[in-house]
Amino acid sequence: MCAIGSQRAQLNIMLQIDIEERAGTELIFTLKGEIAGVDADELIARWNESLRVGRVCIVDVSAVWSMDEAGKVAICRLARDGARFRATGPMIDCVIDLVCKTNTEVLQSGRREFSSIVFNG
Repeated sequence: MCAIGSQRAQLNIMLQIDIEERAGTELIFTLKGEIAGVDADELIARWNESLRVGRVCIVDVSAVWSMDEAGKVAICRLARDGARFRATGPMIDCVIDLVCKTNTEVLQSGRREFSSIVFNG
């Protein structure tokens, strides 16, 4: 588990997902809390509902402090779909590792289109 502040993770605080649309061409998913279990499934469901061709999708994980295996799968899924991640704070190393792993898998599969990116700020 990628975790910061194990006490927080043990409190079973849920994931908050806020989605903001900007000018019809950009969606920003702001995640707060722990990406785990059914919350990871909810993130994927909300992501699938929001996907539209031609939109830039930014996922801000700056307020995420923990991920279990389901959370890692969710982040990898979003990365495979071309999400751009905004990451600062405690989870940045974990998210970079997951996105790099996913990008490598995408390239090895023969796909050549843009995959995913992580930026700070």
